[in-house]
Amino acid sequence: MPTVFPNAFGTVLANKDPAAAFFLIKTDFDTNNVPIKGIATDVKLELSGNYQFLHTVNNFVYFYAFGDRVGAVNISGFGLITDCTTSAATATPEAAKFMSVYDYYKQNRGAKSGNKAAKLTIGSGPGGSNIVLTGFLTGINMQVSAGPSPSSLGFWTLRFEVIPDPAGTP
Repeated sequence: MPTVFPNAFGTVLANKDPAAAFFLIKTDFDTNNVPIKGIATDVKLELSGNYQFLHTVNNFVYFYAFGDRVGAVNISGFGLITDCTTSAATATPEAAKFMSVYDYYKQNRGAKSGNKAAKLTIGSGPGGSNIVLTGFLTGINMQVSAGPSPSSLGFWTLRFEVIPDPAGTP
């Protein structure tokens, strides 16, 4: 029976088969459809509405709903700062390199892509239940922490502002 990462601390395996994924995070831009080349570990979705409460005499409270607000999706993960090996044949896959996420941001950020929105698919993969949102890449956070020895991992977060669905459901 095959094992994942057998006795190989610090190594990475890239699996490009979407059917093997237990959770899908996919970003497609109209311009290039380049996937995030990073190891995603966390997704945070924030959606809210535009509401007002009016308190009056006699303890009446009126509730007004003015529609949905722009939401946010934060996709976080990590990447390798340096290769785990010295051999070119077994070097770290491109998908695991920390700086490839920065390159992804530079290429697809909202300030550069203009009105080119991304289609974000978050869910359980092909044939499963997925959430599909439309948004713009608006921010990146990258962090490398120093420890007793130089760190080989860097952590990143990409922020997408997502547009409410015109039908009223995200």
